[in-house]
Amino acid sequence: ARVGFGSDHDPSLVDRLEALAGAIPDAPINASEIHQSRLWLQSIITGKPMPVPIEVPRNHVELVRASYKSQEAGGVPVALPLASDDPFYTFQGRLTHGKRIPT
Repeated sequence: ARVGFGSDHDPSLVDRLEALAGAIPDAPINASEIHQSRLWLQSIITGKPMPVPIEVPRNHVELVRASYKSQEAGGVPVALPLASDDPFYTFQGRLTHGKRIPT
């Protein structure tokens, strides 16, 4: 069974992730990009503010960029926040760094 990106297709990871999710009793039910996108669109349509501060999605994006930076550097830890001139932070750096996975 194909499990997903970076998993080496190890089905046991699904069990481990489900166990981890079960150990976090206050994990949000709608913690998905679809739900977040829906909230964003509702805010635009209704003119209401986003229900989360701008720092929250910014931190999510930075964490993803740091993950790519770590992976490209062989798995070394990456300090956050990323510097504004970090190649994984800048617009140009985002275009030239990060391993591309063929589809």
